[in-house]
Amino acid sequence: MKYVILPLVIILIFTGSGLTQSRYADSLVRVTAGLPDNSEKADNYIKLARYYLSVNRDSLWQYAEMADKLARRIDYFPAVADAMHLKSILLKFRDQVDEALVLNSRFLRISDSIHDNVRLAKGYNNRGDLFYKKLEFDTALKYYNSSLDLYHVLKDSNGLGANYNAIGNLYFSKADYDSSAVYFVRAIDIYDRLKQEKQQIIILNNLSKNYMQLGQLELARKYATRCMEYNSAHDNLVDLALDYGALGRIGQ
Repeated sequence: MKYVILPLVIILIFTGSGLTQSRYADSLVRVTAGLPDNSEKADNYIKLARYYLSVNRDSLWQYAEMADKLARRIDYFPAVADAMHLKSILLKFRDQVDEALVLNSRFLRISDSIHDNVRLAKGYNNRGDLFYKKLEFDTALKYYNSSLDLYHVLKDSNGLGANYNAIGNLYFSKADYDSSAVYFVRAIDIYDRLKQEKQQIIILNNLSKNYMQLGQLELARKYATRCMEYNSAHDNLVDLALDYGALGRIGQ
């Protein structure tokens, strides 16, 4: 049986209850409306676009466009770059990979021109994802490793964890399950040290499926059980039901 392995996305997204999120967005819209056309206003449009990534992706595109137009008018290139990055991620989710790659290339050029390693690291990770979607695994691995190198320099544990998970996904897709296990475990170790249970859920799921493929059922059960515990703690009821199904398959 072939399993679907899950990615992590490197992007800052506002998290919290639905009501709190709505208040955050409403407040930010009000504040932004009263600003002159300056860099703060462009940055706020970017914050709104990031927020809508997990809420309403049509609105993401709208605010990214607003940020892009304003930032170009005032020659504020970081926001131009961020708008391209967000639109590239949205196109990736829509499987419009070639269009996403065009925007990603522009994002990387701007990030390089302003010597911004944080943006370059995110851009390389996204480029790896895009080539992964095109099944060009060697090219994808090159960009994931470029992203990893920068995140090591930046000492950004979240970025390292997301890249390790991505490389694990890549090796899983190549049926190199020993290699994928190595990278999934590296990712888990990072998020375990950071006490980030929500980030661990995806990788624990991936590890359980990976060890199922290797026929190592005790390890598969161990990681599926941890995944179930975290989903229960965070009231992820749909995922919790899937965990019970996974444990049932492991027990067969």
